[in-house]
Amino acid sequence: KGSYALTNPKPYAIDLVFVFPVQSQSNRILLSNLTFEVAGAPERLPLDVATDKLVWTGRLAAGEARQFDIGFRGQGLERFTYRMDPGLPVRDFSLHIDIQGGDSYDYVLGVVPAHEVAPGEDSVALQWGFDALESGVPVGVLLPSETSFDAVIGTMALRSWATFAIFFVGLMLLSRHFERPLTRHETYLTAALYAFFFVLLPYLAAYMNFYVAYVLAGSATGGLLYLFLIRVLSARARLYVAGLIVALLIVPTLAVVFEQHTGLIYSLEILAGLIVATFLFGNPRFRALLETGKGSGNDRQGELIRAE
Repeated sequence: KGSYALTNPKPYAIDLVFVFPVQSQSNRILLSNLTFEVAGAPERLPLDVATDKLVWTGRLAAGEARQFDIGFRGQGLERFTYRMDPGLPVRDFSLHIDIQGGDSYDYVLGVVPAHEVAPGEDSVALQWGFDALESGVPVGVLLPSETSFDAVIGTMALRSWATFAIFFVGLMLLSRHFERPLTRHETYLTAALYAFFFVLLPYLAAYMNFYVAYVLAGSATGGLLYLFLIRVLSARARLYVAGLIVALLIVPTLAVVFEQHTGLIYSLEILAGLIVATFLFGNPRFRALLETGKGSGNDRQGELIRAE
C-alpha cells in the first residue's frame, strides 16, 4: 500500500496527473487486486497501454489538500523496486516493507539500501525514510523466493562423510554379528549406493519440486541399499539394516532440510537410540549374545581351520 498527500500551494486551481508505472507486461498480473482511492473514495485507475502506466487525472482547487492511496497484493513477486522521478523533488518520503517466509533479502542493482533493518524469525522488516530529496532515488529489495536448495544439497554432501563413517562401522558390526563379512566388491557397492543419493537428488531437483525429488531419491537409493544388504547379510538383519539407513542417511539429510529444527531432530534420534539400547541391554538373550561374542573369535577361527 502507498499513500501520497499533497496540498495545492497556488492561489488558483491546478490539474493533477497521478502516474503509477507498471514497467513490464508480466507485472500487470501482480496488479490484479489493485485498489486506488482519492480522498478516501474508490476511483478507477485505467492502464495507458501506450506508456505502460496506470494514469489518473483530476483537478485540485486553490489551497485544497488531497490524499491518494494505492495498493495491490503481489503473489510470486521476486523483487520490488520503487523508482521516484529523478527530475522531481521529494518531501517526507517513507517506505516500509515487511517480508514473511524468509530473511535472505538482497538489493536490486542501483537502489538505495534500507536505513533500518529489523530481522525476525523467518522474516525481516525494511524501512526507508527521507525528509527531503532534491531528486528522487530508486529504492527496493530482492525478495527471498524459495529456499536455495543448492546450498541445502551442498551441506548434505559436505556432512555425508561423517554419517557414512558411522554407517560403515554399524554395518561391520552387523556383518560380524550375522557371521557374514562383506567382500571387497560388496563394500564398494554399498558405498556407491549410499553416495548415489547425493548425486541423484540434485538432478531430480532440477526438474521437479525439491521435496518430491528428496522422497524419490531417498526411496530409490535407500530401497536399493536395504534390499542389497539384507540379501548379503541375512533376512534376519532387515530391522537392523532399516534402522541404519533411516538413522544415518534419512535423518541427517532431513536435519539439513529442516535446518531450523536440526537440534530437535537429532535429539529425537538420540532418544530413540537410547530407548533401543535400554531395551537391548535389558534383554537377557542380548546380554548372553554379547558374552558369547567376547570369546568366540578364536573359537570360530579354530573351527574354520579344522573345517578346512
